[in-house]
Amino acid sequence: MGAKETIKKVFGWFFLFIGCAYLGSLPFSITEGMIKTESSPMIFGRLIGVLLFAYLFVHFGWKWVKREPPKSNKIFTIPIIMFLLFGFMVGSVQYSFYEYPDEYKVSEFEYDGYGFSFEYPSDMDISEEGYLSEKADESSGRVGVTNYKGTKTIYITWLTTTEPELLYPLKDTLKETMDESMKLEGVSNVKMEEIKTIKINEHQGAYAPLSFDYYGLSSYDIYCMWYCDQSQRLYYIGIDTYSSEETNKLFTEVVDSFVCHL
Repeated sequence: MGAKETIKKVFGWFFLFIGCAYLGSLPFSITEGMIKTESSPMIFGRLIGVLLFAYLFVHFGWKWVKREPPKSNKIFTIPIIMFLLFGFMVGSVQYSFYEYPDEYKVSEFEYDGYGFSFEYPSDMDISEEGYLSEKADESSGRVGVTNYKGTKTIYITWLTTTEPELLYPLKDTLKETMDESMKLEGVSNVKMEEIKTIKINEHQGAYAPLSFDYYGLSSYDIYCMWYCDQSQRLYYIGIDTYSSEETNKLFTEVVDSFVCHL
């Protein structure tokens, strides 16, 4: 085999590997719904996929069309299959940890229900459930917002009460709530920062960041609580991600857009 043929085969298998890597990312991207955004990484991945199938057709399909079966070489069969599977796995793993830049994401969505509203990132899905009853209603309930990877979560809980004096001081009530939530199995290394005051829609509230390990995986949370006298409700917000920067960013987005009495 000449040098030209060797170089040709090396580049051929290299592009085949790259194609398998990006092909491996497609099932994950379809799950997340990136097809609808037509992002540059997705378009590039599809292009590589087309080149992959073109390469396979030229090297194997054409010989089959001409009824010329390719020569069997069992010595290289297993390494080639392992090589392609490794490429597929690389593509799968790189997508599972890849966060698309802001320019690839759609703007914020807005939740509006049960007398309050707030904005949340468009790559997250929302759900509702009951708090004191089976289903959410005007008296109480909980809204959960989570991305499909499970790396970002927002919890909004509301409870109607006509005796707000039982909640004060809010800092103590918030600390009791946080202590209770940290009693879950698998939680360890809890580090709670100082509880501070915050204003939300002109209401005085309290919030506190904390970090902990959940089955060995680091988590960064912010919990916030305030009472809205206009709607006679206690609101509780919990933000959970694997990054302190992401948690702070998400908390700011939710709190700044939150309207607790419509």
